[in-house]
Amino acid sequence: MVYSYYQNINETTLAETQVVSCDLVDDKSELSNAGIEAAKILGQNVYRVVLADSIIFPEGGGQPDDRGTINEIQTIRSIRKGTEALHYLLVDDATTDKGDCKVVPFAPGQSVKTEIDWQRRFDHMQQHSGTSFYVVPVLSCNSLSAPETPIRPRR
Repeated sequence: MVYSYYQNINETTLAETQVVSCDLVDDKSELSNAGIEAAKILGQNVYRVVLADSIIFPEGGGQPDDRGTINEIQTIRSIRKGTEALHYLLVDDATTDKGDCKVVPFAPGQSVKTEIDWQRRFDHMQQHSGTSFYVVPVLSCNSLSAPETPIRPRR
């Protein structure tokens, strides 16, 4: 799968894509592994959404993930798992609480609109490119490893 974030890096909106899956995340270890702090989600539900296509870049290649919206619901994290991009949404209980059951924000096959926070992406693109053009050549000439930065954590 080639996602739109690889083909159209300057696009800020993907007008239509389909939901592959949308699941409530109740496993605290999954949240922790995804880099989501439990303290930030008190009183809210986190959903993991997989889309058929996405303009929201998941963390990878030294560049942090995008933030954006899926049908105007804010993403709080996007990561890769295999060939899929997992988008995590923070949804207020009032939005999904319908008596004794929780309503999932999206159904598989549902068409959704995705948008990115362009300021965040552009900032990350500049920092990532700047690091690559400056730090990597300098360090490779000196046979050193690249330092840890906010954009490029030590592995």
